[in-house]
Amino acid sequence: MKGSREFKGNSLLEDVSDYVAIDLETIGLDPMYDDIIEFGAVKVSNGIIIDKFQSLINPGYEISPFIATLTGISNEMLASAPSLVPTLSKFIEFLGNYTIVGHNVNFDINFIYDACVNNLGVAFSNNFIDTMR
Repeated sequence: MKGSREFKGNSLLEDVSDYVAIDLETIGLDPMYDDIIEFGAVKVSNGIIIDKFQSLINPGYEISPFIATLTGISNEMLASAPSLVPTLSKFIEFLGNYTIVGHNVNFDINFIYDACVNNLGVAFSNNFIDTMR
């Protein structure tokens, strides 16, 4: 079934003291067809930042001028960036079992979920809190 994410984590409406705030940059809106070009994350414990993760991702082709302007990420910046699979593995390891927090984070979670299934053969099942809700 298109778009089925059977093992996706739950959307929570609660406060947590330990979480990872994330933000992705992508080349479009559909995780089925579009690629991630940046991971950004901050790990927080009891209100204190304890770790950070940031990496650009080289999608293997040039991004459009529109996406470059929108994201502030140029093709020159992506040229020397690592590919998705090794970076995704490191990102997932960084996230661990933490609850994920972000604004409109369901968008990011769907990209991560599909990237994990399609590239690592595992579902991404961390619970998440969407600050937009």
